[in-house]
Parts: sequence; structure tokens; C-alpha cells
Amino acid sequence: MPQDKEILALVPARSGSRGIKDKNILRIVDKTVLDYTVEAGLSATMTDRVIVSTDSPLYRDIALSAGAEAPFLRPVELALDTTPSIDVIIHALKWLADKESYSPDILVLLQPTTPLRDGRHVDEAINRMLDSGADSVVSLVASQRCLYRLCELDEDGRVRILKHTDYVRRQEVPMIYRENGAIYASYADRILDQKKLLGERIAGYIMSERDSIDIDTDLDLKLLKILLSERRQNSGEKWK
Repeated sequence: MPQDKEILALVPARSGSRGIKDKNILRIVDKTVLDYTVEAGLSATMTDRVIVSTDSPLYRDIALSAGAEAPFLRPVELALDTTPSIDVIIHALKWLADKESYSPDILVLLQPTTPLRDGRHVDEAINRMLDSGADSVVSLVASQRCLYRLCELDEDGRVRILKHTDYVRRQEVPMIYRENGAIYASYADRILDQKKLLGERIAGYIMSERDSIDIDTDLDLKLLKILLSERRQNSGEKWK
């Protein structure tokens, strides 16, 4: 652990959701989605504190039971579907500075809806940022070169190819990546100064497709249950 860096893991967990109701506290196998993310933050050796930012007393109780801190409830105006993540982050940093005189060097954002990310991933991402000298790090997953095969349909159902390419074989198409939403990290002072999460120099931390599952649909939930149950069986743990 870098002794000269104070690292805060922030877990944003607002109540409600447009798609899947209360997906941040859905129980999968034997824990809530929020539990898994709090555990990832706590098991990382690089993080000093894990704080949950929520607008809900129920969510705060779940966070505290999982071992996280939840020293404040987020204002209602910062818990809307349209609330930018950066506003939630800045609120947390300013609250901690004002109320606790606490100012971390690095902020790591862990969104609950990617629960297969664990402490090892968090540590490796932070180290990737520090070792590379980057301003920020973001977790990525290979996107199966899909952008080179995208099409859309017009009103008559005819195909229009969006990305033209001369590649013939799939293996020849350049690999591309997308953010998987699991881990973001940046220097806290730059977040406050620039009012944005990611800096100019961004390091990429690549995760597997398996560990990058993001809860967005009922199919995602079914897949997560299968993967988490396999993880428990492989580790020798029993379901509660």
C-alpha cells in the first residue's frame, strides 16, 4: 500500500431505478448487490475507507451492515435519474472536507451494479493508475470488435452499414474496448478543480467479460445468479 496516498472508495447507491426496481439492493444468491460492492472495496488492500452515498435510510442500514461507512444521506436533488455522477462525487468530497476535515488523495468510484468486480480488481486498477503516472484509470472490457459490424434498419427494414470495413476475417478486425462501469479512479483535487471524474491522461484497466456483467436487464440478473453460485461452489462456501 502506498503509505503517502489516502484512498477513498465511494459507492453511489441511490434508491429506486427506472428499469429494475431497487436493483442496488436486490438479493443475488445470499447478498444484496450493494453488499458485493462494499465487500470489494473493503477487501482491497489499497483503500483506506469505503463510504456509501445514498438518499435512503434503508440503503444506509444495508451499507452499514456490510461494513461500509454512510455518514450522510444524499439530498433528494442529487438522487434523480438525471443526476450526473460527478455531482454525487463532488457532494461527498465536500461533505467530508467540511464535516470531517477529510480530504483523500485518490477517489475510487465503485458502482453497485457491477457486483462481480472484487478487491483484487480494485487494487490492480489503482496500481495501474499509479504505475502509469496517469491522472485517472477506468475499467474496460473487450467489445468483441462489434463496432466494425454495426448496422441499422430504415423504415422499410433495409440494412444500412454504419461502419464500413475492408476486413474479411473476424481475427483481422482491431480489438476495441468499452467502459464496463466497475471501477473509476482519479485524484480527488483534480475532480474538485476540473468538475469531472476523469483527467486528461487515462489509463485503462482491462477486465474479463465474465467479471464485467452489469445489471441492466432480467437476463443480466439470471446470468449473475449463475456466475455467483459458481464462484461460491468453487470457493467452497455454502449458500445461506
